[in-house]
Formats: sequence, structure tokens, C-alpha cells
Amino acid sequence: MKKILVVHNKYRNLGGEDIAVTNEVALLKQYFKVEELYFENTIKNLVKQSFYFLINRNIESKNILSQAIKNFDPDLIYIHNTWFKASISILEKSIESKAEVVLKVHNFRYFCTGAGLSAFIFHLSNHTRDSFILG
Repeated sequence: MKKILVVHNKYRNLGGEDIAVTNEVALLKQYFKVEELYFENTIKNLVKQSFYFLINRNIESKNILSQAIKNFDPDLIYIHNTWFKASISILEKSIESKAEVVLKVHNFRYFCTGAGLSAFIFHLSNHTRDSFILG
């Protein structure tokens, strides 16, 4: 049976991405052997976490993932969210492994940030125009 390691960085408040992970894990467990690795954005050492945040690498998270890969030996690593505790380190370590890597894109922020201002200006201009037309 194919083994899947699901990696996710939980949000502080339960939200859509966390619920999506829970639902997908339940579905995957019907067909595959699934191990879950969840990170949480709790801060125990502010200085260390600030440093990891600034370099967008978390050595501790990378080591935790390394151990999970060693113990579980997954065929596939399914990554949901890396912000911020898991960090890019999770992607780097996953790619180094022999497992296939899948990165779930919940909301593609590159497009969101690039289009956000345009959408806002477009909405504002239509809103302003309509306000003048409608009186």
C-alpha cells in the first residue's frame, strides 16, 4: 500500500485550509497508509523563531521532518501549508528525500498579491463611476 506523509502548518485559528487538510486526510486514509505531521506557530523562544522567520528556514522543523521521513519512509510527501513554522526547509528536505513531493496550493499568493491591487482599483473605479451615475 502506498504511504503518504501529510505535512501541514496549522493556523492559530481553525480555518478553511485546516479543515481541507482534515477532510483530505480522512479521504486518503481510505485508500493509503497515511502519517500526519503538523506544525503549529507557537513561539517558545522569540529570538530563535524571529531568526528562523527572517531567513525563512526552520532548522528544528527540518529535523522533525527528517525524522518523520526516516521513520515512515513515505512514497509521497503531501505538503499543504508551510507558513511559517514549517518554512521552506520542509520543501528542501522533502525534495532531498526519495519520495515524490506534492505541494497543495490553496490560494496562490503570487497571483493574489499581483492582482489584488488591480482588482481593488478596478472595483473602486467602477464603484466611484456608479456612484456618480446613480447620483
